[in-house]
Amino acid sequence: MPRQNLSEKLFKPQYKVPETSTLVRCVGEDNQVPIEGAWYRHLRRAYWAWLGTDPVEVEQILARIAASDNPRSEASWLDTVIGDVPGNWGYEWNQQAMAHQKLAIQAKMDEDRERAKQEQLKASLYFSIAGFPHIKGDVLATKSETLAQKAYKEAMTLQDYPVKQLEWIYQGKTIQATLHLTTTERTQPVAIICGGLDSLQSDYWQLFEHYLAPAGIAMLTLDMPSMGTNQSFSLTQDTSHLHQSLLDYLPEVPWVDHHQVFAFGFRFGGNVAARLAFMAPSQLKGVVVLQGMFHHLLANAPKHWPVPQMYLDIFASRMGVQNIKRDSLLRQLPAWSLKTQGLLSGRATSVPILALGIHDDLTCPKSDLDLLARASQKGTAKMVSKQPLLDAYDQCIATAIDWCKSFL
Repeated sequence: MPRQNLSEKLFKPQYKVPETSTLVRCVGEDNQVPIEGAWYRHLRRAYWAWLGTDPVEVEQILARIAASDNPRSEASWLDTVIGDVPGNWGYEWNQQAMAHQKLAIQAKMDEDRERAKQEQLKASLYFSIAGFPHIKGDVLATKSETLAQKAYKEAMTLQDYPVKQLEWIYQGKTIQATLHLTTTERTQPVAIICGGLDSLQSDYWQLFEHYLAPAGIAMLTLDMPSMGTNQSFSLTQDTSHLHQSLLDYLPEVPWVDHHQVFAFGFRFGGNVAARLAFMAPSQLKGVVVLQGMFHHLLANAPKHWPVPQMYLDIFASRMGVQNIKRDSLLRQLPAWSLKTQGLLSGRATSVPILALGIHDDLTCPKSDLDLLARASQKGTAKMVSKQPLLDAYDQCIATAIDWCKSFL
């Protein structure tokens, strides 16, 4: 009997699987607050483009989802088609991912390693978005994440930069991180990436290839609690404990200079990175926070934040909760504020902090940037123009790289 490949095995059509938006039962008044019209998910077009998606392909995928006549779990949300069928969110993104894998195979046959690598990286990213927003217990999303990891590992075999898989034991469990290097001939500074609650560690290759590598800075990626390879951990108010365990392990890694370590935090990962500046000041050279979620949005959630359903589901899922009242969850969010925890109102940390934001971003207002900058003896806050958003991301990262280089 011929052996099935991984894609065929994992994506044998399934019809009786729970649809993503139904997995977390977070109910109460004002339930199902929309993010943008008729979508359950937040369509992060600019961010996905910055990570490496093709904007034209993204619109084609979204159009197929919107046009589907297949049954939906919630009629008012376009991206809730039930089952592994055309129009389902994961199905459409996976189909596009597999199309890029075919292109990668052809490129490899043509001995075009660079093109094969880029196609595999794009496939990995599309598989990752197929699992978005990575709710625990989402069967189809878990399969997509497995394929994302496989495509990413294949891409790493096709590029010239050395890649090392790191493993260490924490709380009796094996933790995995991926180290991207520019050379193994000498130790080099390293940036630990603290991603958001809706991103996998394999999503950040563009950050390394276009920004960190040219600056001679290695990149370390680690999944957030309850995501990817760290699904066995739940998110707690100690958001930085996994990354802190990585800092403790880093002196054993021969390829990096553990005296020149930066933490880069994106969105909720900014909470992690900023927290590390106070919990592990002797182990960090500097911290960069981009659009961080570390105070205002969390502290004011019960009163002022009409939290979209997807983000409530993400928080509940990361905390390991499946059934919770909306008001109850909102009342818990202030505990994740670093100011509420006393970290931003006490003695300033010695770790330099660069707090970056984009105008009109509700996640991280200017007041939060200033608050975080004041909490560091060498803190800097900077707000950049929002339009166009893709350029804003580039400007933020370029600013961050120049800032890090000033400390090397």
